[in-house]
Amino acid sequence: MCLSRLSKRIALPGLLICLTVALCSCVGPQNADTMAYQIISPNASWKYYDDELVVFGVNIDAGSVRWVSSIDGPIGYGSCVTKYLSPGIHAITACVDGVVQSCDITVTHHAYGNGDEISIGLNNYHTERRIPQAAYYPYAVSCGVGVSDLRISSTTLMETQSYQGVSLDPVRDFRVNARVGNLLLRESRAVTRASEIKTLGDTRSFRVINTAKPYEDPQNVTASLVYISGNIYAWLGTGSGDNSEAIKTVCAEVDRIVIPRVKSIWGQWGDIDGNGHINILFVKSINDEGIAIGFFNPSDFYGYNGDVNSDSYNPTSNEMDILYLAVPEDDPTSAYTNKVIAATVAHELTHAVTFTRKTWNRQIAGDLDAPQEELFLDEGWSHLSESLCGYGASGGNLKFLNAYLADTSRFSLCEKNAHGQDDSAGRRGGMALFLYWLFQKRGGMTWDGSDSINPIDNGGIGFLRTMTESPSTGWESIGLAYGSTTRALFLAFAKDMNVLRSDNSPVGSIFDPVTAEPITISENMGTITVGDVSIEIGSAKSFNAPIANNVDVIPWSFELFSPLTFTSAQDLVIMQSTSNADAFLKFLIHSQ
Repeated sequence: MCLSRLSKRIALPGLLICLTVALCSCVGPQNADTMAYQIISPNASWKYYDDELVVFGVNIDAGSVRWVSSIDGPIGYGSCVTKYLSPGIHAITACVDGVVQSCDITVTHHAYGNGDEISIGLNNYHTERRIPQAAYYPYAVSCGVGVSDLRISSTTLMETQSYQGVSLDPVRDFRVNARVGNLLLRESRAVTRASEIKTLGDTRSFRVINTAKPYEDPQNVTASLVYISGNIYAWLGTGSGDNSEAIKTVCAEVDRIVIPRVKSIWGQWGDIDGNGHINILFVKSINDEGIAIGFFNPSDFYGYNGDVNSDSYNPTSNEMDILYLAVPEDDPTSAYTNKVIAATVAHELTHAVTFTRKTWNRQIAGDLDAPQEELFLDEGWSHLSESLCGYGASGGNLKFLNAYLADTSRFSLCEKNAHGQDDSAGRRGGMALFLYWLFQKRGGMTWDGSDSINPIDNGGIGFLRTMTESPSTGWESIGLAYGSTTRALFLAFAKDMNVLRSDNSPVGSIFDPVTAEPITISENMGTITVGDVSIEIGSAKSFNAPIANNVDVIPWSFELFSPLTFTSAQDLVIMQSTSNADAFLKFLIHSQ
């Protein structure tokens, strides 16, 4: 019986005898299960490649199942077996107690060239994959569910590079959350103060958050009006020193460059007090507290309420559109130079605009539950804005990028970092990098030769505005605005970052026509020098491949591994301990 079954399936000279002998050796007692069993894998309609394991399985639990390939010969025993197969058309046979089942499958040679990427899904605890001889730039990328205890084993994986890193920079500002569902909306956006004619030297009192102790009662600060223009009322807090000339210099630059650019890119902020100006309060306490350079408080858009027992308790509101800034200092090594202050105005004014568009406009239209944007995206927008407004280098924004590139795997773009922190310089730099990448993919922006201040939208600005106008918030809102899933965009972003590392050639930066600073946020920017500021932007750092030690890759992050060269094909075994991981180990071929 064994011979007749096989002769009907195979007519290949030289193979009939050895396969007949092999299959006939499994003859034994038969029962109802063995008479009715079926091959459930492989399947003739599925695709198979020579670098991926083929699964051989039947629908009964029988350790005596013997598998044979017409090309590769004996495969193994068991109701579930895996094996790499050679390219070609295979006649696969399974024999249980003398009962033979068979199917034909085609195995295709997986040919790779330089620049191709081999991607291995990590959704199982144990994954095997054959990797051809080549030189690689490997990396691991994790989506919504991270990977724990990732480890690779192979016969020749031995040496890797050592850890490299840099210290992190402090964040520029700190998050002030408005309890948007409980605060009282202003009855009118134009209040009595709107009709007041302001003159230099006018004084008034402001409520100012202590940035070192933000949950304490606000400080009462008396300030004098030191600068007036068509856009700005600038106030200087008493006891802040005689810095009015430096403030005038900063405000003049903000008037000329920052405000028109923020409006062109992001739109108009809410004119809460109806006076047609943005108020800027310079106060020395921000310098002294050493936590931030400035901040925007969305609670200022709502009515003041000092009753601690009220659901609308809002003790910090000044009931106006206002930014709070440190006082500029003359020392060029200071964290509060004129350029840094100007960059911070771009940052905080962007917060005011995006809060207006995302939250405030919806609330005054009747959607009282319109949420505030999530921290990671809100800060990403504002850091991107610093560079797009022309202050990426002198304002220190590219330092945040360097913090991210020092170890991309420590910073989830939208969740807590590896140390459990909700906010960090690295995540801000990473989000600015991701958003700039998307901005450029959408077309970016340019300038008209006759107007070097106001940019022209080539598609990137429209993408940014779509995000800020959307009622959706958070990670998935990025993809909704772009027209894809954020997951797909992130995977493409991680791939591009690895390609840039392998290319290792300088990225051609786009320079602002007024400030002569790069608006570009990218790896491999080289040395950027603006005035007294010089920043080196290289590629993202590479770390030891997880061979001798396990590594974790947190959600929405990626880790670049040191280059590896295989002088022969390798059968890799990849282990990890997360049951539902959504992650990949990828190998970019750069030389064969």
